[in-house]
Amino acid sequence: MVKTLSKSIRQYKKLSLLSPLFVIGEVIIEMLIPYLVGILIDNGIMKGNMSYISKMGLLLLIITIVSLILGASASYVSAHAAAGFAANLRKDMFYHMQDYSFENIDRFSSASLVTRLTTDVNNCKWHIK
Repeated sequence: MVKTLSKSIRQYKKLSLLSPLFVIGEVIIEMLIPYLVGILIDNGIMKGNMSYISKMGLLLLIITIVSLILGASASYVSAHAAAGFAANLRKDMFYHMQDYSFENIDRFSSASLVTRLTTDVNNCKWHIK
């Protein structure tokens, strides 16, 4: 099943691999924030060093913005790859159904085929996302 579905990812393979990397980067940065706040408290607030507090505050702000950008990028790339995968899968299924024999066409109802082209593909898309 995975082998069959992986053919539909085609040009979106790079994006689907890039999304988890963005998420990993976001998580690493989010995990740094409490550590940096601890350093800020120990070296800045406890010692009353205002210039250090300002520098660390600016660093924390920059890190937060980078984390936000990585999270938004992960969401965008993931959604784009999932939508492209779904479009390719629908196209592949449509062309496959065009090759059905008359016996297969009689066996499957139109509603069943439409369901496969919409609901089932959307379910696969949400799992990719």
